[in-house]
Amino acid sequence: MPTADRPPTAGPASPRRCSTTSSPGAPDPVGGEPLLISGVVVDAAGRPVTDARVAVTHAPVEVPDVAVLTEEDGGFSLGVPVAGSYRVAAYGEQGSGEETVDVGRARAAQVRLVLRPSS
Repeated sequence: MPTADRPPTAGPASPRRCSTTSSPGAPDPVGGEPLLISGVVVDAAGRPVTDARVAVTHAPVEVPDVAVLTEEDGGFSLGVPVAGSYRVAAYGEQGSGEETVDVGRARAAQVRLVLRPSS
């Protein structure tokens, strides 16, 4: 499982391949279509944060330890293998933030992550 203590591995730009498989007892994928968590990362003042690292930190099944960087507008998208509840975290120079988001039959979920300074 991903943790905040280690850097992400094998992302889309990596030469290494990573894959996911369903675990016994895990929820079934929704219709075989890709599922997506997308959103925006902002600072405490509500301004978009560029180049924040966003990753799934808890999932209903095992997922690869992969992170994405936010765009200039703070936006990001992460593909996930199955419907369920996911914990998504963002890390940047301004601090960190995390939220839980439920991905369901709509096949997409939106989340707003607010970076707060670490204490």
